[in-house]
Amino acid sequence: MKLGLLCTLLLLFSIKVVSQTTMTYYRPESKEYGIYYPKHYIVKADKSETVSFMDPEGNIDITLSSYFFENKTETGKLILKLSEFTGIKREDFANYKSKFDDLFEGRIKKDDDYWTWWCIMKDNHAIVISINKSTEITDGDINMVRYMIQNLDM
Repeated sequence: MKLGLLCTLLLLFSIKVVSQTTMTYYRPESKEYGIYYPKHYIVKADKSETVSFMDPEGNIDITLSSYFFENKTETGKLILKLSEFTGIKREDFANYKSKFDDLFEGRIKKDDDYWTWWCIMKDNHAIVISINKSTEITDGDINMVRYMIQNLDM
């Protein structure tokens, strides 16, 4: 019961933070997913469909990558791969209940940048999202990306 209340409060707080920002929708040519992002952000997609949503003032960069596996991949294996890639200790990833099969998050400061990483898994489809800033990532930044994740179509 407490977890449900906490999730509801987090969602309401996220909506309040994001409600002050006009959001728009992005769907890549492959139609693998769809995601809302702040309308004033600059969108850049490369040939592999890795997408960056960048604040025009350069304060934050949100990057999204999409991956497919032959079979559904176990959470432990995903966390291990992301841990190896990001340098975040395996035990420092938090796992959240959501509409997806798996959703986990980890934070790290590397060199002079602050990073937060998420991995979202549904069936055999994984989406990895990261945000990075040269200053500390704020609760508002985290809540905005969590809102984007809650409204992600896979």
